[in-house]
Amino acid sequence: MTISALMAVYNREDTVEEAIESIASQLSNEDELIISNDESTDNTLLICKEMQKKYPFIQIIEHHRTNVDDHMFFLIDKATKDISVICDSDDISEPNRISEIKKVYQAHPEIKCVYHNARIINERNEITSDDFFDSFGQIDNLFHMFLKSTFFGACMTFNTAFAKKIIKKRPKHRLSWDKVVGFGMKRNNVILFEKNLKLLKYRRRSDNISVKNRPIYDKIKEKIITFFFYIKVKIK
Repeated sequence: MTISALMAVYNREDTVEEAIESIASQLSNEDELIISNDESTDNTLLICKEMQKKYPFIQIIEHHRTNVDDHMFFLIDKATKDISVICDSDDISEPNRISEIKKVYQAHPEIKCVYHNARIINERNEITSDDFFDSFGQIDNLFHMFLKSTFFGACMTFNTAFAKKIIKKRPKHRLSWDKVVGFGMKRNNVILFEKNLKLLKYRRRSDNISVKNRPIYDKIKEKIITFFFYIKVKIK
């Protein structure tokens, strides 16, 4: 079972080295860590290139700024290994992240997506919550998923080929990449919520996209688009 670790980076010179080291140290030369640099203006790219010297399986590609969802669709399209693991450039993978993920897929060969738990840290690496799922209401219940925001990409791992099939059916109207993959996996009944596996330190900071408030109209529109996408996205 080979791994594609996927990391989109933009101006994270303060955290990207630790993020890369935490996941790269768990990979082998049969795996890949694809880093997509989104026109960073600080030292992020330089740091990534230095890490590439240490880990030859790191690939660095350039991406021209559009939005975070297009960036992630682009990254997933570039993945070539069996299982894709999302690695945000300011999060820290636990030392057992890859080995535990492999164990779950081996124990459940029918599963195409493992959605695992995490701990939450702040800018100073201090743990502010020991349970990401509890803090963000992540429950494997379809009605709850539509009602409350579910599927945070940082905790997502998935069968690469299956995810690519789902992405091809994504709606024309913008829908966040992690909801496209998450609801697609749920629609096909191939996702496993692993509340007891805390395999990541998820960094909650003031510029996290998930903390930005959006108008109620946008939230309602997103739920409608998500619902119709869910109905459509059954893979045959």
